[in-house]
Amino acid sequence: YFFLLSSINSKINEILSFQEIRFYFDFMTTKNNS
Repeated sequence: YFFLLSSINSKINEILSFQEIRFYFDFMTTKNNS
């Protein structure tokens, strides 16, 4: 059970970090376009 919980937690962390990178990338492209 603990192993399952930690694997879910790491998966959530991966998704969150991916969204942060994507958000930063979108922010930079919009800044360059204007």
